Formats: sequence, structure tokens, C-alpha cells
Amino acid sequence: NLKRRGIITPKNNGHYFTKKGKEWLSSSQHKYFRVHYGKWDKKWRIIIFDIPVEMEKQRQIFRKRLKRIGCQMIQKSVFVFPYPCQEEVGNWCQELDLVDRVDVVTADSIGSKEPEIKKYFSL
Repeated sequence: NLKRRGIITPKNNGHYFTKKGKEWLSSSQHKYFRVHYGKWDKKWRIIIFDIPVEMEKQRQIFRKRLKRIGCQMIQKSVFVFPYPCQEEVGNWCQELDLVDRVDVVTADSIGSKEPEIKKYFSL
């Protein structure tokens, strides 16, 4: 089905995402969390990080992973997500040696951007 839809393509004895497939995956990642965690608990997970220029590679990897699961950027080093993601983010931080540079805060509100972000997540 994924091959027929142009999401994956056979390559080198395996299957790989096409450009269309990568876009589809990127836009669909947060749906996994909705299925996994069920109804939204009306709490926001705010991911805040301060990663120095010397760690540019780790910062880029970390930001790509946040975007991949569907987190939305509300400021340059601040992302928001409506489902529990502390375990995933914690695992990434350990892997990338960023434990002391990233915080995940659970909040009831994210301020003036909340209506826009709710619409994005279909909440």
C-alpha cells in the first residue's frame, strides 16, 4: 500500500521513504501519539533547550527529531506538544549528551498561540 501510494520505494534490498513519504511521515507523526495516548489530557509539554553553537550537530539532530514527532516551534528554542513525550525526549538527550541542556515542562496553557496550535493538532 505504501509503495502504491508513492510513500516508499524499493532500494538496495530494502525499502526507503521517498520525498513524498518523508513529508507524509513528518506530518503524521503526532497522530501516533494520539492513538497511543488516547484523548488529550489538556496539558501541554513545552520543550525548552539551550544548546551552544559548539554542539551544533546535536542541536540540529534534536530539532529534527522534535519536528519529526510533530512538535510545533513557538520560539527558536521552545517547542510544544500536546501528548506525553518526556520519555522519548529524555532518550534523545541521553543519546546526544544533552541531558543538562533540555527541559520538558508540563503546563495548562501556552499563551496567545494556543488557538493556532490547537488547530494544528486538531484539538
